[in-house]
Amino acid sequence: MAKFYERQEIYAKALKIYTSGKLFVDFMLCDELFPLEIRLKRLKQSDLQNSFSTIRDELNLLQKESLELTYKEFNFKTIGLQKLPLSVVFKDRNMLLGFIRKNEEFIQFVKDFNMIIMKYPILKELLHVKPFLVIEYHDIWSKFFSVCDFF
Repeated sequence: MAKFYERQEIYAKALKIYTSGKLFVDFMLCDELFPLEIRLKRLKQSDLQNSFSTIRDELNLLQKESLELTYKEFNFKTIGLQKLPLSVVFKDRNMLLGFIRKNEEFIQFVKDFNMIIMKYPILKELLHVKPFLVIEYHDIWSKFFSVCDFF
């Protein structure tokens, strides 16, 4: 069975944004990553004709997830004008984090990042380049600072 608007594909693309560190850098630099669009597969006329019920079912599942979809009208030769989803839109960081279930990890990142910057602002540049250091060494930041404060 063909997959057209598969949740797992959207999840993988959203998770890639998270694991690339773009979300963390956006937080640190207050850039404008959001609203974020993830493009969907563009359907051909043959896809619509051969798998209409599958496409409709997958689209209904996405709508039940409360994902915001952008639509575009396409004019096909035999089936005429069709309004089809073009992309999934995440309006803000919380919406994306909720979808990929990384809210708690990101909240911990924010706490640790703020603590690090407050104690040692010079580390800010390093964390812009390697934001996952904050998460990777979550358990040892306080010990690290104790050692640094000793000297």
